[in-house]
Parts: sequence; C-alpha cells; structure tokens
Amino acid sequence: MVDGDELRSRLEAMATADLVEALKRWDLNEWRPEVFPIAESILRARGVDVAALKASAERDRAAAREDDRTFVRVMELPDPGALAIAKSLLQEAGVDFFIKNEETQALFGWGQLGTGYNVITGPPVVMVDSSRLDEVRELLAPLLKPVEPEGEGG
Repeated sequence: MVDGDELRSRLEAMATADLVEALKRWDLNEWRPEVFPIAESILRARGVDVAALKASAERDRAAAREDDRTFVRVMELPDPGALAIAKSLLQEAGVDFFIKNEETQALFGWGQLGTGYNVITGPPVVMVDSSRLDEVRELLAPLLKPVEPEGEGG
C-alpha cells in the first residue's frame, strides 16, 4: 500500500496533462478516491483553475448523458473559424451536439499559443447524437477535406 507522501510524490511526477485527464474522467476503477484531492492541490499549485476544469468536465458529462442518448466524436476542430462554421451548420440543421474541450482552451496560462488549441486539454471536439452521425459527417465533410488552391494545375 502506498502512503500519502509517496502517493503525492508519484502524482507530482506526473505531467499536468495526465493529472487534468484523471480529474476530468474521475474514474474510481482506475484511481483510488484519495488521489483526486491530491491531484487537485498539485494542479492548483501549477496554476490550473481546478474549479473551472471540474465544471467543464461535468458539463461535458451532463451533455453526453442528456436524454440517455449516445454522443459520439465526429472530429477535432482546433481552428476557431472552422469550429464556428461547424456549430452554425449543426444548429441550422437542428442537430443536437456539444463541443468537448471548448471551454478549456484558455484554462491554462499559455492557452492556444502556437498550436491553435490548448495542448494540455486537447483541441475542441465535435460530439453529436449517434443517430445522426452519417448526416453530420456529410454536413461537415467540407471541413474535413483540405481546400485546393484555385488556379493550380495546367
């Protein structure tokens, strides 16, 4: 059995992204209950807004549970412009969706610096009701394909 000091040392050796993921998932099959308060204190010391992180994770879980529907991942959209277009298209089509990690993009000090998305929490992910997955893939297909510059060729 690992004592409290050893557990803290092991958790402090973990990357911030791994601690964030553990808190977001809150999986008691993977982690002992005493891990979570220690992970929270370590993340606070590293400058992470733990309250916002937990609230965002709960909103993601609640949205995924809504009406016992199954929400599935469609795509990652690190580009804020493409994300806005996807949201507009989905709203116009009346598709139930949520954007996982959308509110965590500025959660850490450096935010989206250099990558277009927060490297700790990951890029925003479009999640849709699985019953409309094929329709959504077709609707968002233009965002999945690279745009060819006009006037190239022969």
